[in-house]
Amino acid sequence: MYVWAVVARHRSLMVREHLRHAFLQLDILEGNGSVGTVIKLLLTGVATSLSYKEKFTRVDDENRVKEVKVIKGGFLDMESSFYRVQLEVISKDEKESCVIKSTVKYEVADDASVEFSIVSGKPLAAMAEVAKKLVTTSASTN
Repeated sequence: MYVWAVVARHRSLMVREHLRHAFLQLDILEGNGSVGTVIKLLLTGVATSLSYKEKFTRVDDENRVKEVKVIKGGFLDMESSFYRVQLEVISKDEKESCVIKSTVKYEVADDASVEFSIVSGKPLAAMAEVAKKLVTTSASTN
């Protein structure tokens, strides 16, 4: 499924080319998009810009699930002890449609002084829209 290829393997290129308004910077520090890949991002559009590194901890082609974990900076610098994003591409029928399910998990101490209402699914929704656009554009040119 082409959507999975876009989400799993081409996310970095998608961010660079189509989401410059949300991500000011994206650098691939290690890897090629498989488990162990480390990227550095500078995210905008939240209360403050967030710079962080994330590591691909799961890229499951069979089940179409990708997980990334923040390993430095970002919400970890804001009293979160854990921050992970999971993307799952779920087929709705044989060929024609699917859903990209995004899950954000994080842990914050009860007495944290930082407001975590800035955690948002907007960047993930924007990536899903770009994936949709890329897939429908590709399908219409074939």
